[in-house]
Amino acid sequence: QMMGRGRMHPRTARPRWVAMYLSHVAFGWTLERVSHVFGVNRASVGAACRWVEDERDRRTLDDLLNELETCIQALYQPPVLDLAR
Repeated sequence: QMMGRGRMHPRTARPRWVAMYLSHVAFGWTLERVSHVFGVNRASVGAACRWVEDERDRRTLDDLLNELETCIQALYQPPVLDLAR
């Protein structure tokens, strides 16, 4: 359901908005790229990102988002190689 098109039930839409937000923030994707990947227009991605930013006032969600961002960024960090050996 996360990749579905059209109006969604709020229980599906909110996690999708968080996924859009994380794609934009943690991956550094442009709103245009996020909109293309999720099959929505740029304005919808912008609205989703604004909603998540507003919801970050809730401590539990803010903590969860911080952890998710850290995990995503850690996945994309290149490993440290010691080539001097």
